[in-house]
Amino acid sequence: SLSTCVYNAKLFFYEQGLVPLKDLPHSAYPLGVPLMIAWININLGYFNEYFLNAIFPLFFLSFTVIFYNFLSYFTSKKWGLLGVVFLLGSNLVFLHSTLSYRELPLMWYCCSAIFLIILPKENNLKGLPVLASVFMGIAVFIKIEADSYMFIYFMVCFAVVACKNKMSFIERIKYLCSSIIPCIVLFFIFDFFKIFHGVFDRQHLIWDFNEILPRMFLSLKAFIDFILFTANWNIIWLMLLLSFIMNVRKIIQDFKVIILVLVVLLWLSVPFILSLFTKGAGNVISPHVLPRLLIHYFPIVVALIVILNYQDRQ
Repeated sequence: SLSTCVYNAKLFFYEQGLVPLKDLPHSAYPLGVPLMIAWININLGYFNEYFLNAIFPLFFLSFTVIFYNFLSYFTSKKWGLLGVVFLLGSNLVFLHSTLSYRELPLMWYCCSAIFLIILPKENNLKGLPVLASVFMGIAVFIKIEADSYMFIYFMVCFAVVACKNKMSFIERIKYLCSSIIPCIVLFFIFDFFKIFHGVFDRQHLIWDFNEILPRMFLSLKAFIDFILFTANWNIIWLMLLLSFIMNVRKIIQDFKVIILVLVVLLWLSVPFILSLFTKGAGNVISPHVLPRLLIHYFPIVVALIVILNYQDRQ
């Protein structure tokens, strides 16, 4: 965090502008968070070593508002508050609200994009697909993993269009264009910016297709350990398993539940596949990396618990 976010922010602050990417440590890393920290200190007029974390609690507080409104829209205000309580009780997510890591901002943009793309199915508001696409595009400037998460977002967009029975073919094309093109444009802007500065290595991944089976067992064990047997998430994952068992029919019939389940499955598959097919897979499933990767879409897990167990008594 200090070497890839705060240090770069200091360089931008004291140089009063962008420093060539190839001269930065971890030059392939996106610059969204360092620029945010630099912007705060530029407005202060000096570089404050303590105030630089201020933006992360604001991300967390604003996301709880978004999360509450999303849950309240599909359930009720009481159930929306219950979801916020579950999210606040998730230890690792709450811890990252005071750390200058990229995980919380990435969670903010990725989950907000999914929430917005689901809403038009219910209320048909115009402009939400464009805003969702912009949020997903901004995520590319936050963390490298957002490149993989764009695939999740595109799958959700296609799923939403496929379920809109009343849309004509032309309307489906327009919807897909408005929900995907802004995201792709922002993605290529950052890539062209990197190429312009002579930085070509993006992922730092070395593909290796040997010993896939032994890695599979190691990865499964790591996922089970870090999801079910740590204090990072409270008992949220166990609650999700119980919710699935008790609400099988709702999973099959409810459109928004199907989309959220799709997001969770795709999200968990990203680090799992990387751990199978990349050299140095132990880094992906290490206790320092995998729990942080599990933060990015974790609010979707909480949303599923609330929506699955909500009963409309009207």
